[in-house]
Amino acid sequence: MSERDQFTEEQIEKINHIAGKVIETVRTALTVQMLFLNSAIYRLEPTPYECDVTSTDGESYYYDPLFVVKSYQAANELPTHQYLHSLMHCIFRHMFVGILQNTRYWDLACDIAAEAAIIDL
Repeated sequence: MSERDQFTEEQIEKINHIAGKVIETVRTALTVQMLFLNSAIYRLEPTPYECDVTSTDGESYYYDPLFVVKSYQAANELPTHQYLHSLMHCIFRHMFVGILQNTRYWDLACDIAAEAAIIDL
């Protein structure tokens, strides 16, 4: 039994709505803080997706509504950091990996690069 099974349909709808509002708040806050990233921030299409993490394919920002709400409750800056992390992957074009690359190492190196960029910002 998954964690989502404990919620009613009405509660799931409310969680989805709240998560959508959190993502919009995140995008607005990032725009206010980093206006130079405005076009990149709004290029990703927020897309709910039950996956217990956040991710991107360069076009969409996939987020698990329950994960976003829990992250926001734990530390309301965490969803902002997660969105910015995904955005850095897009800016640095990390989703494009050569066939000769070890994808495990590539993913780790890209995460380190994204985090380093966030720290510099």
